[in-house]
Parts: sequence; C-alpha cells; structure tokens
Amino acid sequence: MNNRRRILDHPLFRLLVLGVLSIPLVLMITTPRQKAQKPDALQQLVEQQVSEPDSYMTQLHLKRFTADGTLEYEFHSRRASRQANTTLSFLNEPRMVFLDSSTPWSLESNFGKLHGTGQTVELWDSVHAYRADDSMHIHTSALTLYPERDYAETDRAVTIDGNGTHTEAVGLEAYLNESRMRLLSDVRSIHETKRP
Repeated sequence: MNNRRRILDHPLFRLLVLGVLSIPLVLMITTPRQKAQKPDALQQLVEQQVSEPDSYMTQLHLKRFTADGTLEYEFHSRRASRQANTTLSFLNEPRMVFLDSSTPWSLESNFGKLHGTGQTVELWDSVHAYRADDSMHIHTSALTLYPERDYAETDRAVTIDGNGTHTEAVGLEAYLNESRMRLLSDVRSIHETKRP
C-alpha cells in the first residue's frame, strides 16, 4: 500500500497521467488543421480539372454580320481556352474591330475573357482602343466591352490622345458607333493649338 501510494505521488507518474489525458485534446485541435492543409486525392483531382481548360483554339478569327449581311465586327485572338463547366473563355492577345460606324474602332489588349458567346468581353493589361483614321487613342488597364451594343466601360484610369488634345480621367463610358464618350471623374485635359 505504501509503495502504491509512493508511485501515485511521484512527479513522473503524475506527468505521465497528464500526458495520456491530454492526447485527445491535442488530436481535436490539430486534426482539423492537418485536414485543411492536406486535401485528399479526389479533391486535388477535381480542383486541377476545374482550373485546366477542357479545350483551346489557336489563331481564333470570328466575324459577326448584321441581319442584312453587313459585317458588324471582327474578332481575333492568338489563343482562346475554354474552362470546363463554365461559359468562360480566356484569351491571349485579343483584337476586335468594329466596322459598323463611319469611323471604325479597333480594340486590343494582352489578355481577355469572353463570357458566353461574346455578349461581354473583358480586356486587361495594356488595353488600347483607337479609331481607324488615327484621330483618337485610348489607353487603360482594363475595359469591359459589350459588342452587341457597341459600348465599352471602365472604372480605371484612362488617357485619351487625339487632335492635339491629351486627356486623363478615371472611369469612361464609350459609345463606339456614335463616337461619343463620357468621362466619369478626375478629368484633366491639355489642348495644344496647331501652329501655322
């Protein structure tokens, strides 16, 4: 009895009992974190397949005509990849030419995203829109384009150059077939008159 009491009162025995009793608590705390850090193989496979395109095209060239057969716009992209189970296509070097106005517009960027069958096109990274007669150039970092409405918009900083005028603003609404634009805020413009 005395030996048993001596063992129970020994500090090492108490430490051992405390360690055994704390194991379930440690497991409850660390197990959810480990599961979050190491997803199972099936989850990894699903995530990989969702992030990879299910098809792609190179040198894409599309033309859209009006009901009477007039060419409305042309669309080019060096590469287009379609995401599985979505209506999104990611574009490399997209180029678009609107031909249904008196002065056609061209738009280009390094990257883009096509929603559905082209109702919306997002352009980003060095977006450049310009008129065919070289009378106006617009630069911005991102632009959303609605081809069926000949309309484009951005909430980013834009610069517009043309006919001796340099304009800077934040935000733009552009009605391409009307050659009309609305600058949204922080507009600054410099006009240089031509010298004879």
